Amino acid sequence: MKITDLQVIAFRVPRIPYSNGKWLDPTTVTQTLTKISTDEGAEGYYLGGAGHGDQDGLSPADRAALEGGLKWRVVGQDPFER
Repeated sequence: MKITDLQVIAFRVPRIPYSNGKWLDPTTVTQTLTKISTDEGAEGYYLGGAGHGDQDGLSPADRAALEGGLKWRVVGQDPFER
């Protein structure tokens, strides 16, 4: 089995922050889903990124690093070879 693709899918989600016992004004944040595909159809997913893990997505710089430099290092590799 070999890795064939790495994608970072960004999407917006609503969030109502809570701090010091108070609800803060609603906002939207950019969340990310990182997807790795293989030649045998298996896929792996990671939701989240920086900051508070699943609450914040990857920054634009981190997304560019994954889809740019890192992608071409992992494509063609065995996904089980850690």
